[in-house]
Amino acid sequence: MRTPHTNLLVSLVSGSDVAALSLVAAIMSGPGPVGPSAEELTSPSDDSNGFAVELASALEALAESGQRGHTVVQLGPLADTMEIGLIVGSTFERRTEKQPELRLRDLVTVADVREIRTRLFGDDATNRGRGEAAGHAKYCANYESGEILARRLEFATVIVFTHREVVSNGTLREVVAMLWKLNPLALVIPLERAAEIVSKPRKRIDPRRLGTSMGWLLELSGTAGLPTTRASVNSVVFRDPRPFHPGRLSEAIARCLESHEVGRIVRSRGLFRLASRPGRVGSWSSAGHILTIEPTSMVSWDPESPAGQELVFLGKDLHAGRLAAVLGACLLSDEELIAGPMEWAKYVDPFPEWIVDHEH
Repeated sequence: MRTPHTNLLVSLVSGSDVAALSLVAAIMSGPGPVGPSAEELTSPSDDSNGFAVELASALEALAESGQRGHTVVQLGPLADTMEIGLIVGSTFERRTEKQPELRLRDLVTVADVREIRTRLFGDDATNRGRGEAAGHAKYCANYESGEILARRLEFATVIVFTHREVVSNGTLREVVAMLWKLNPLALVIPLERAAEIVSKPRKRIDPRRLGTSMGWLLELSGTAGLPTTRASVNSVVFRDPRPFHPGRLSEAIARCLESHEVGRIVRSRGLFRLASRPGRVGSWSSAGHILTIEPTSMVSWDPESPAGQELVFLGKDLHAGRLAAVLGACLLSDEELIAGPMEWAKYVDPFPEWIVDHEH
């Protein structure tokens, strides 16, 4: 049996603000060793899968060379924390009793409050203070990174938020409430409390279990364990066994899911079915203003595939009744459902073609 001194604990720290990221990594490292950095290992293509394999190999080499204690790895701004965490964790689990134990201690996300407001809440610089407007200018250029930010926040054991002093107390309360919705099990702290990450013993983490504990999945299972509403932040779950009509769904996405209609949708995730594509389950994911609809690897006849729609919406002042009405109007009517797949195939489908890389 291994003893505690034979362990090498590893923490991964991610975020888009390199300066804040480096500061938190330094606080966590203290006088101890800092692990291989993204700059040392990543290729120009920002391949998270390839980086994760290289990182796991580098960390194993450190352990075999006799390094013990706690090492901190700073990830690059475009790194997919979930993919890296799962691959590194899986590699660590395959090690034998004869090898020094490697274990993930924490997955830490560092995020600027202004970045969260801009990329996820969709704020602009109108009627904002100088500090908030500066944050908007910094983060508004790339809305696609909202998905990266959301995934990073969802797949973390610790979330460190920065620049709370440049936003109002009400804005900060909304941000923190949303972080708890996105990731109910994470430790959420401001930058000035970052030393707490290493000052207290931490439980062993299992990246695979962490992946099933994200807020939207807990909302779907009814085990989120938090009040429905806090600081005007709430959630809505939409379920129905009927598939969506592609034309009506496309129109609803374009016209009816705006803040003035249903409340401000900050994040939405789930699985859905299009009548015009009856053989495949789709993945629904939005972060801020950007909605991504893609195919999953699940086929309709898989017994584990959902029968229809399973969508979770997280946001500010969401109106459950209106949101249900909007999405309900996109479902097939009784007459359309009875008509069957041959008729569904004739529907105009404005969504891009689904290309599935790996078939069962």
